[in-house]
Order: sequence, then structure tokens, then C-alpha cells
Amino acid sequence: NAVKNRDEAVRAMNRGDYIYAAEKLDMALYDVEQVSPKYNDYNRVVELQQQLLKDAERLVKEAPEKYYIQAVGFAQKGEYEKAYNALDYILKPEPKVIKLKNEMAFKIGLYKFNECIASPTPTAFILRDAIMWLSRVTADFADYGKIEPMIKKMNDTLAKIEKK
Repeated sequence: NAVKNRDEAVRAMNRGDYIYAAEKLDMALYDVEQVSPKYNDYNRVVELQQQLLKDAERLVKEAPEKYYIQAVGFAQKGEYEKAYNALDYILKPEPKVIKLKNEMAFKIGLYKFNECIASPTPTAFILRDAIMWLSRVTADFADYGKIEPMIKKMNDTLAKIEKK
């Protein structure tokens, strides 16, 4: 079963499906760990385990760049939430990833903020959604100073809505 899971993981990595690949590698590693050292062909099990660890290293190296490239593609098409979500799969983001996440969260939040401002009766949902996106932007973002007044304005509007 471990061999089957490893084969599926490698095929998934080759097609860029790193989430599925990680699941299959985890399953294969679990299966290998369950084999007793008393097993007749335990040397093969150890070899398989070493190969699985190499596959996991490959996954850790390839996945972040793949998701970053995918996110850039989404961003270029104006699909900012998809771009942000692709970047969320990168567990240890580099500065370029953090920068792009900030840009995406700001663009999404700004769009939703403008939607709130344009509406004579914005809903609590859209206000909270805009606040949530803008709150995801980190302090090292170039336009960070613009965010606090926007959030304050939306929180004030939200307070008025909730008093009714």
C-alpha cells in the first residue's frame, strides 16, 4: 500500500497537485512506519522510507514556487482572492510571497471598502469582509498607513448599523 501511495504522490507532484501529493506521502510514510523490523524484507522497507523522505524534500522545494507562479497568474487576471488563496499554501513564505499577499489583501479590501462607500446602505457582512481583508495586510506594506483610517470608517459605519 505504501508503494501505491508513493506512486500516486509522485504522479501528483508531476502534475503540480502538491496538496494531494502531501496527503499520499503522509499515508505512505504512515504505512512504512507500521512495518515491524522483524519483517523478512525490512531492508526494502527502509529503502522505501528513504525514497519517501526524498520525495517529501522535493515537495517542500517545488510547492512554494509553483503556488507563487500560480498566484501571479491569478493576480494578472484580476482574480485576487484566488491569488491570495494560492499563496496561503506556502507555509514558510519568502519576502516576495508576503509582498504579493499584502498586495492581494489590500486590493481585495480596497475594492470592498469602495463598495461600502458607494452604497447608501452597506451590509454588516460586506463591511466585516472588507475589514477582514484589510486586516490581513502586514505593517511592512507600502500603503499600510491608508488602512487604519479605512478600517475606522467601516467600524464606525458598522457600529451605526448594529445600533439599529
